[in-house]
Amino acid sequence: MTGPEHYREAEKWLATAQNWFEMGNEYDPASAAVASAAAAIAQGHAILADAAANALQIRGADTVAWEATAGPRARGDG
Repeated sequence: MTGPEHYREAEKWLATAQNWFEMGNEYDPASAAVASAAAAIAQGHAILADAAANALQIRGADTVAWEATAGPRARGDG
C-alpha cells in the first residue's frame, strides 16, 4: 500500500469512527468499542502515510499522487 493509499484509508476509518461515535451513547458500549477500534485503525494508517511522505521526499509521480490525495483540491479548499 502506498502513502497516498494509507492516507485515504485513514480518512475512511476516521469517518467510520465518527459515525459510530455519533450513533452511540453512554448506554451503548458496543458503539464506543467499534468507534475506538476504527479510530485506532485510522491512526495506524495515518502514521504509515506520514512515514511514507517523510521518508520518500522525492519529486515526480509520487508528489502528484500526494497532491491528488491530500492537496487543496482533494480537500475542497482550492
